[in-house]
Amino acid sequence: MITKYCGEELKLDRRTLNLVLASFLAAPTALAGLSRPLQAQTTVDAAAALAPRFLGSEDAPLTMIEYFSLTCGACGKFHRDVLPTLKEKYIDTGKLRMEYRDFPLDIWALRAAAMARSAPQKRYDALITVLFDQQARWTRADDVLAALKQIGRLAGLSSNYVQAALMNTELLDGIANSRLVANRDLGVQSTPTFLIGDRKLDGFLPLDEFDALLAEMTN
Repeated sequence: MITKYCGEELKLDRRTLNLVLASFLAAPTALAGLSRPLQAQTTVDAAAALAPRFLGSEDAPLTMIEYFSLTCGACGKFHRDVLPTLKEKYIDTGKLRMEYRDFPLDIWALRAAAMARSAPQKRYDALITVLFDQQARWTRADDVLAALKQIGRLAGLSSNYVQAALMNTELLDGIANSRLVANRDLGVQSTPTFLIGDRKLDGFLPLDEFDALLAEMTN
């Protein structure tokens, strides 16, 4: 469904953020292994990690914002089956710029988003691609934390560095804030959700339909 949207970013209070984080962290099994001590020299720059992540030229005439969850099957299908063609036809040719925005649906989506954002910006897109390509494997692993750390090593992130990212309250708060702002201000309720120009697209769209929409909007 395509609808109009409008709104400004909301600054949400700390209590609301804590309630969201608490809902993610409620299950004790989800936190298994996350309390081990970190090496003192391991630090994550939360401000840099929370900076916007884009794919494509800043001079592109049209911007598409994607709200996604790394544990969302439909998001994975979009990234595997649709985005590569859209990237080739619209992003790489300078017609479209895409912004990634997190909308984590569960504890491991939140943690995976924190790991991805803690990576250097030049590696972010590749890391997101790997997380979606291997989504079925790491989300169903007996030890999800170990599976995430293994993927992190592909991006040059040490186990201790990933651990630090997964425990960084400022980073987790920032990601949770992104979800809350999207829900309250833009009406985002599920993933994937796309904001393209002045249009809001809810849910997965097959390649032919997405292609037709972007062709119309970029001509």
